[in-house]
Amino acid sequence: MTHRIRRLDREKIIAEVNTKVSKAARSAEAANVKYKPAIESGMTTIRGRVMPYLDFSGRATRKQFLVTQVAAGLGLGIVLGLTEGLFESRGMFSQSFGIFLIVVASVLVLWVVFATSAKRMRDTGVTDWWVLALLVPALNLAAFAFLCLVPSDEFKGRGL
Repeated sequence: MTHRIRRLDREKIIAEVNTKVSKAARSAEAANVKYKPAIESGMTTIRGRVMPYLDFSGRATRKQFLVTQVAAGLGLGIVLGLTEGLFESRGMFSQSFGIFLIVVASVLVLWVVFATSAKRMRDTGVTDWWVLALLVPALNLAAFAFLCLVPSDEFKGRGL
C-alpha cells in the first residue's frame, strides 16, 4: 500500500513538473518571438557603429582622427581609473581581474588607434606602412602631428 501511495505521489510530482516546464517553455518561446527582432536590430546597430572603428579599410578625416584619438585615450583612462581600486584590494582574484581588464582595454585601444591612423595615412595620400612610425618613440610625435595637420590628399600620387 505504501509503495502504491509513493508511486501516485511520484506520478503527481512528475505531472506537476511537466506542466511547469511546458509552461516555462511556452513563456520562453513567447519572449523569443517578442524580443528577438529588437535584439537583432540592436546588434545590427552596434555592429554598424563599432565596426568602422575596428576596420583598417577606408579613410578618416582629421576631425575623425582627432575625435577617435581623444575618445580612445579617455576610454583607457576611465578603465585605468576604475581598476585602480581592484589593485588596492588584497584579493588575488580582483588584482588578476584588474590586470585582465587593463590588457583587454589596452589591446582594444591600440587596435582602434592603429586602424584610425592607417585610415588617416591613406587619406593624406601616404602609404599605410607609415603607421609603423607610431611605434618608434622619436617618430611617433612627428607622425601624430603629421596626421593631425596634413590635409586630405596632400601627398596623393607622390609615391610616399
